[in-house]
Amino acid sequence: MQHHTHKLKLSGKPKLLALGTRDDFTSEESLRAFAAECRAPPGCVLHMYPGADHFAFVSPPCSGRLAHHVMAFLRNTMVAV
Repeated sequence: MQHHTHKLKLSGKPKLLALGTRDDFTSEESLRAFAAECRAPPGCVLHMYPGADHFAFVSPPCSGRLAHHVMAFLRNTMVAV
């Protein structure tokens, strides 16, 4: 992950992270390490999408699954606040 993620790690805001296992820009290992370093309780919610590449989230089926995960994250986050 790039240096610009430092402020995100320090932020107390909840975070939802999504990554395809075939993403050429970020590795699963680096995203998991980033998520573990985030301070916001409960940290980060991380969803992995098997076989998806970096651009898979703009079309089905990943876009539908991502929308479902975003809605669930928002519902859970709003309850926690």
